[in-house]
Amino acid sequence: MLFLMGLNEGYSHIRGQILLMDPIPPIEKGFSLVLQEEKQQELGIPTNSNDTPTAFAYKSGNDAKSRTNNPTKERPKCEHCGKLGHIKDKCFKLHGYPTHLKQGNSNTNVNQVSDKSAKAFQFTTDQYHQILSLLQNQPSSNCIESNPIVNGLLLSIRPSFNSIPSTKWILDSGASTHVACSLSLFKTYKIIKNRHVTLPNQSHIPVCGIGTVYLDQDIVLKDVIYVPQFQYNLLSINCLLKHNSLSLLFISNKFILQDILHNKMIGAGEAVQGVYLLNQLVNPASLASVNINSVCFSDNSLNVNSNSASVNSTCTKDAAIWHSRFGHVNDTVLKILSNKIPFSMPTSYSSSSCHICPISKFRKLPFVSHNNFCSTPFDLVHCDVWGPYRLSTYNSMRYFLTLVDDHSRFTWIHLLRTKAEATSAIKSFFNLIHTQFGVTIKQLRSDNAKELALVDFLKDKGTIHQFSCVERPQQNAVVERKHQHLLSVARALYYQSKIPLIFWGDCVTTTAFLINRMPSPNNNNNSPYLAEHE
Repeated sequence: MLFLMGLNEGYSHIRGQILLMDPIPPIEKGFSLVLQEEKQQELGIPTNSNDTPTAFAYKSGNDAKSRTNNPTKERPKCEHCGKLGHIKDKCFKLHGYPTHLKQGNSNTNVNQVSDKSAKAFQFTTDQYHQILSLLQNQPSSNCIESNPIVNGLLLSIRPSFNSIPSTKWILDSGASTHVACSLSLFKTYKIIKNRHVTLPNQSHIPVCGIGTVYLDQDIVLKDVIYVPQFQYNLLSINCLLKHNSLSLLFISNKFILQDILHNKMIGAGEAVQGVYLLNQLVNPASLASVNINSVCFSDNSLNVNSNSASVNSTCTKDAAIWHSRFGHVNDTVLKILSNKIPFSMPTSYSSSSCHICPISKFRKLPFVSHNNFCSTPFDLVHCDVWGPYRLSTYNSMRYFLTLVDDHSRFTWIHLLRTKAEATSAIKSFFNLIHTQFGVTIKQLRSDNAKELALVDFLKDKGTIHQFSCVERPQQNAVVERKHQHLLSVARALYYQSKIPLIFWGDCVTTTAFLINRMPSPNNNNNSPYLAEHE
């Protein structure tokens, strides 16, 4: 750019063409274009200063028609090539063809007229020396090509930085792999030979090894190549985000490295001399002392090999740590592993003190019940419909309606052919309670089943209907648990009696009769029947 700005006004035309190229050509190509323009100007004949320069003059249809209708006006003839339509000052064969036209194409409607005010210009000896020195001192490309063995390494790093420690990691969006210049950064390391990266000047830099680097306990860099001739460590953004569940957020001259899974920040950095440096939370050299001597993890299994690389015995004294590392295995498996891996496991050790093991086996969180016993019978009645069962009873029953009094836990069972019969069964139950006990049910609790929505009937009775929330059967837990109790006892009666399955309805009604007359701790060891009729 400085070379183009230093040209005289006589080269404004070629300078404009170079600036319009996308991308901007290198200085070698620009210099050759300027030399070509200089030779063209040396062969040119200067014109009068009152000529107005034009470019890309458009010939309209009316003008062409007027020239056709005026035979007295002759077309100019070139004295150099003998062709019509231009003069010697504008002859392409004498001055050269423009870049947008091919040589020999004379059927064109576009005329290029050079700047008439430009005069022939020649470079002086000092100017030639300055251009040559500029070409020789031009820095090489910012990219480092790679041998195909090194997976197309592409580095967008400048040749040198001042005041940047060699232990810092520089973020590089153009690098296809990580590069480390210090062997102390590696946790595992493998020597490789006959591999190198090739610089644009055709010089080769050998790659001495490849391995794994731990930036800290959360960031692991795999397949890092070791190039001792490099002065800095390069952190490939592509590999960092691809092999780790991380996100990178750039804010002004700073950036944040965040763990996506745990939603926490694990690293940050800032821009120094135009590049981003990672400020590590943990010094990777502190993790470099951890070696793996006896355990080698593969993708599908755990192999024990004394020649493989793995873990320092100083970190393997506590059996609880290995219990956690091996995915909270049971004590039997951990005992077998202790015979193959050098870590101490006391005979009195037990994983029962681990608080993670029981939590990991929970399929659902516990639901805290806030149900309280009502002080008076029929203040609250729970109801729900169970079914359909796969086999009908001998009298075509496939459902049963369960009604439970909250005060005494007395249970009523009504067998149903369809769910629609639940409406008439509830109305009959209301009449039964009013006739036998002389009271009206104050509240009725159920789920959101349509067959239990007795809006008008309950409104006439003055009963409040309580609904549980959608997909929350825990709020109707009294009758739901009563179903489990009824079915477990009914199965016991069925297996004991060895009766046909079509009598399952009788098993359920018999179960309700027995449960109502069994002592219950909730009723001070009295049966629900006594609590209901006292």
